[in-house]
Amino acid sequence: MSVRERLKQDLKQAMKERNRPAVSAIKSALSAIDNAGAVDAVPVDSAAPLGPAGLAADVPRRELTEDEVVAIVRAEADELRAAAEEYEGYGKGERAEELRSALRALAPYTGAA
Repeated sequence: MSVRERLKQDLKQAMKERNRPAVSAIKSALSAIDNAGAVDAVPVDSAAPLGPAGLAADVPRRELTEDEVVAIVRAEADELRAAAEEYEGYGKGERAEELRSALRALAPYTGAA
C-alpha cells in the first residue's frame, strides 16, 4: 500500500476518532503531495482543446515516487516541529502540544515512529 493510501486510511480513522490535530496534519500532508504532483499551466496552441482560463484541459498529474512522497511528509513534519518549538519559546505550551500531537500523526511516515 502506498504512503498516500495509508495517509488516506489514517485520515478516515482520525476523523472517526475526532482527533483534530491528526486530521489537520494528515490533510496538510495530502495537500502538499497533491500540490507537488501538479504540472505547470502552459498556454496551448489554437488546435488544442481549451479549459478554463485558456489553458490546456486534462493535463495528467506528475507521478511522484514513494521517496518523493515521504520527503514531502517529512517536510510537513519538520514545519510542525519548528512551529511547536517556536510556540513553546513564546510560552504557548498548549498550542505547542497541539502541534506535537499533529506531529505524532505523521511520525509513522517519517521514520520517527
